[in-house]
Amino acid sequence: MRRSVTIGAALAALVVSGTMALPATVAGAQPPTTLYVSPSANTHINNDHHNCATAGYATIQSAVNAAPDGSKIVVCSGTYHASLLIPATKTGLDIVGDTGSKLSPTRPAAAVTDVAPSSVGGVAPIVAIVRVAPGATGTTISGLEINGAGIESAVNGCDNDLAGLYWSATRGHNASGSASDLDVVNTTPTNSGCGAGMGIYVDAATGGTARVTLHQNTVSGYGKNGITCSNIGVSCTISANTITSSPTADVAQNGVQVGFGATGTVNENYVSGNDWTAYGTDANPEVQSDFASGVLLYAAGVNSAGAANTSIAVSGNTFVGNQIGVEVVDSEADVAANSITERANGALPDSIGVFGVGCDAYCGYFEDHPGGAALNTVASTTQAITVFHNTVNFSSTPAGSYGIWLGDNSWTGNASYYAPAGHEVPSVSQNTISNVATPETIAGGA
Repeated sequence: MRRSVTIGAALAALVVSGTMALPATVAGAQPPTTLYVSPSANTHINNDHHNCATAGYATIQSAVNAAPDGSKIVVCSGTYHASLLIPATKTGLDIVGDTGSKLSPTRPAAAVTDVAPSSVGGVAPIVAIVRVAPGATGTTISGLEINGAGIESAVNGCDNDLAGLYWSATRGHNASGSASDLDVVNTTPTNSGCGAGMGIYVDAATGGTARVTLHQNTVSGYGKNGITCSNIGVSCTISANTITSSPTADVAQNGVQVGFGATGTVNENYVSGNDWTAYGTDANPEVQSDFASGVLLYAAGVNSAGAANTSIAVSGNTFVGNQIGVEVVDSEADVAANSITERANGALPDSIGVFGVGCDAYCGYFEDHPGGAALNTVASTTQAITVFHNTVNFSSTPAGSYGIWLGDNSWTGNASYYAPAGHEVPSVSQNTISNVATPETIAGGA
């Protein structure tokens, strides 16, 4: 389970020694425009009734490279067999895909270093289908299908990670923007069991900020996580997305993961099918920390001292057929008004509606921030978690199932897994729980 806009612009005149600095558009920069991209010369009328036969650009990358800041790029229907980079020098680009516009590379892009690895010892470089480079602010992307089917087998998940859309920030080079109405599919690399394969990934290095809105996208076929927002400086608004997977023995998946200092909201999404079927083969003494989750908060909202001090709202979501609906580890959270059910074709043994723990058996493998302390050494003892007005109904009362389970200090660490750490302060009220073996448990560590 381990391991992730509207554009405002102000013009100001500065008077220095009697000289006025003119706005860029007056001083000679190109004004924003609308560019059209079509993969062929065939006549095609796009959704806005423009003639794409005279588009002027055969690749999205060439249009991006030519576009002045603030421009709109219309991607006409067709398949584009290349990856895409939004350079740091671009501001305010609006990339809009027509119905039937598909980005499906046949060769992987060059791998880039993850700007902010949270694992002790670092993580693999990232191969991205669409990469928004640090410094490219105000980027909006909508309407495209981003499909990794042509490169999944060429990316080794133990050497490189694979992401459909990768947004990142570094010190002095921030990121902002939005993604909506995207269909992000097939981001499962070879050897995804190494913890690789992300649909959408947002992160920031120390000193950088990334503010991204992810709304009404469809994400499926991912190896590890559907949507990942990771590290201090990252804030994600994740709403109305449909994130679907299916049972796998390869890796414990998460529909949404917010962690390692990232903040934001997770509201009104549909998340289904995250189920690691091989969890019983692991020697982990805290078995539930091996489960796949609909939403995983893992050290979400922690500060640079490792204290969980920003609460993450997880509300109004629908979770179907996930081993854990909402999992909260070393984080503060408000979990409210979610619907958590099992699959129509069979219940999952040992499944949990809402699970929260101070710090789990993996915390020692991750840092509170890049180059910082291991989570298990700094985990907070005042992690407030509110679980309110949720509905948990597993239909067939699966063996070993829990409706709400908060706090667990029952396991003992060993050479491979870490002992309990941290402490939750729970508030649980007005939940409706039915057809589970144990409706509610508040245990040690809470």
